[in-house]
Amino acid sequence: MGTYDIRKFYMDHFDDGKLEDDSSLNAETDKRVEIPGTWRGNVNIMSEQACARYSFDLLENGSQIASSDEKILIYGYQYELQQSAEAAYITYHPSVQPEWDRTLRLSYPNSEETVTPTIRPDDGVFEFNFSDSDIEPGRYEWILEITPPNSYTIEIGTFNETLISVDPNDESGFPSSEEAIQTAGVIANASATQVTDPQQLSGNGLSIESSGHGGGTSGSTAGRFLTRDVSVQATPAQAFGSETNRQFRINNHTRGSSLTFDPA
Repeated sequence: MGTYDIRKFYMDHFDDGKLEDDSSLNAETDKRVEIPGTWRGNVNIMSEQACARYSFDLLENGSQIASSDEKILIYGYQYELQQSAEAAYITYHPSVQPEWDRTLRLSYPNSEETVTPTIRPDDGVFEFNFSDSDIEPGRYEWILEITPPNSYTIEIGTFNETLISVDPNDESGFPSSEEAIQTAGVIANASATQVTDPQQLSGNGLSIESSGHGGGTSGSTAGRFLTRDVSVQATPAQAFGSETNRQFRINNHTRGSSLTFDPA
């Protein structure tokens, strides 16, 4: 299919962490292009756990000619919000490290409050205990922000889904705290590899960028955070295509695996 001068490689085939198209790579020249080819290696590279440390390479005949910095990225964070009369619980995946910044933003009705939720790692949940805060009673829209080091603030949840009812007057409609914790924590990935801080903080010709991020649902009963807009910038533009003998590689440093794209 010829050669392209690539300015960006897009990761939008990995919206929920799973490789959704194994026969092409989306990129940008002066416009968006879809490059045909083949992915080889670990096709589950972005779906093995919620958070991992990534970098990207451009190869020529198998040798690295350009590389990016490393960032901790969150892909396919599946979550559930449950609450009792005493507290709200959001799924906690153990690949999120306790020392990372975390903020639960509550919106009601024209103002915003923030709290730092407690991590209950043995139960697989973040906990927002109403009695430990000075948040006024009410029904709140919510977003949970998580900020790994050398990365982007990720928003879990959306402002248009199930509300958090702080100090509800009618307790009869809520499950017990034990039941709420069990439901919210059951989808946590309990076997996650610990995520260490990025080691390579600058790139050589490539850089990881994010023009935005979004939350949503995958159609299942639990929500799923979707990383939609992560891209890899090439500076300067790089020749890539079937005539270049070049490959594009994704490195998951947390799990020690890689996935390589060979243009057809």
